[in-house]
Amino acid sequence: DFSARERGGSTILGYAVKKACAWPAPPGRTEIVRALLEAGAPVLDGAVRPGEPLVAVVADSADPRTTELLDLLLAHGGDPEAKLPFDPDPLLFSRNLTREKAEVLLRHGAKTTARSTDGGQAGWTPLMRAVEREEWALALCLVRAGVPAAAAAPDGETARSLAGRPVRGAAPGDG
Repeated sequence: DFSARERGGSTILGYAVKKACAWPAPPGRTEIVRALLEAGAPVLDGAVRPGEPLVAVVADSADPRTTELLDLLLAHGGDPEAKLPFDPDPLLFSRNLTREKAEVLLRHGAKTTARSTDGGQAGWTPLMRAVEREEWALALCLVRAGVPAAAAAPDGETARSLAGRPVRGAAPGDG
């Protein structure tokens, strides 16, 4: 029964994903997730923690080893537009997004036309967020995928206007 939950509230797939994301995860943990998915375990929101999309939990992990796991979940029906409960924006805006994870999300249908709804960055594109953080490999990936480079937010900001500015929240000399 793939819907049964263990004491901590995870389904068997959620528990396997949680263990595959653990640091340091021994080799083979992703293969356990693959086997469960191939046996028919559904990619359900709340599988790891109630209310959290399973894909978002993996995509937001800062661990680069989770890229393969993200690809696997998306290939089995996970939502590339999933959102974390505390973030109104899709995963292409995640603070922990890497170029590799962006490529996976985009390959599985993440929208290149997404706009942020987050307070001070409302109307920004994922490219604008990447440029503002000086994530150049990610920015290039987004441009190549079709995120509009010339798009302007309601506040007038563009990726070009953000380039070269200090990173928000960085100490003087860090950005």
